[in-house]
Amino acid sequence: MTTAQSQHPLKGVVLCGTSLDQDVRTALGDSAQEMGAIHSLDLTSAVTHLLVGNIDTAKYKHVAKSRPDVKVLRPEWITAVRDVWVHDHDIDLPALTEEYRLPSLYNLDICITGFDDLSQRDSIQKSVNENGGIYHKDLTKHVSHLVAAKPQGAKYDRAKQWGMKIISIKWLQESLQRGMALEERLYDPLMPIEDQGRDAFSRAPVRRTSPKRAREDSAEVQREGPSKRRMRRTASSRLHSDSKGIWAGISQPEHSDTLAPDAPWADDGEDSRPPSRALEVERSVVADSFATKTQPWNRAGNPTMAVSAAAQPQGLFYEWVCLPHGHEERNVSRPILQH
Repeated sequence: MTTAQSQHPLKGVVLCGTSLDQDVRTALGDSAQEMGAIHSLDLTSAVTHLLVGNIDTAKYKHVAKSRPDVKVLRPEWITAVRDVWVHDHDIDLPALTEEYRLPSLYNLDICITGFDDLSQRDSIQKSVNENGGIYHKDLTKHVSHLVAAKPQGAKYDRAKQWGMKIISIKWLQESLQRGMALEERLYDPLMPIEDQGRDAFSRAPVRRTSPKRAREDSAEVQREGPSKRRMRRTASSRLHSDSKGIWAGISQPEHSDTLAPDAPWADDGEDSRPPSRALEVERSVVADSFATKTQPWNRAGNPTMAVSAAAQPQGLFYEWVCLPHGHEERNVSRPILQH
């Protein structure tokens, strides 16, 4: 390791956390930044490492599906790297990263039903235990996932009554292949086998934001402070709610309910689904109406009489200048109703 690398062993790392207590997240972020990393509160395209406290979060699921480039780790990874660093020992970062990689079935309680082949049952049990899960021979309320060979049987019926996640063996196989627990609803045993797991995860490369942009974004978030971030999220959520129907057709293609791989994910209010990127218009939209600074334009392209700023609402298309083109004259000349 070079001198520069030994001084900043995490240089080039862009770190994000999910389902971590705020004190823990802050302490880990400070330690990582001290070692040269960038700590991002949001999951952006620049993020290279995700620290996970619990896998049942939107950030984790987004990475599992769309971000094969992100290394998913236990939070102790930062502490382990720092311990070696402060004692001035050589740091084998790839080895430590692999050692603290989050297991595919991290903390999942798994039971199976409908598998008559004893060797297959033993193989499933071994796979669960070796990949961070806890295998349960009997179905109890502590079980989180029931792997069903077929959608029938006493265990299957009881798991449905208890509201457990019921998945096929294909979920287990592809989760181990991906290295992360995939979205369970895509592996319902009632689905045809050929439809199970469709679009569950991607192997396509993801374009990254430059490290410089990541540092700028991180610095901006730090300057904002928690109160401003909460206000921004509140504004975005309100705008998202009020104009959901409009933006559904503008910001996403038909039949699409997924985000682009580089879409940012807000951190506070842990891992709720973020608004569409088209709604990330960082304006103060929490009031019902605002003033406008623009003048209306007529069809000839000339400004008409000035309008009082207080008289005009500042809405979704504030400061846009729109001119008709290609419309019939009778439609262009029709007056616009005011309300």
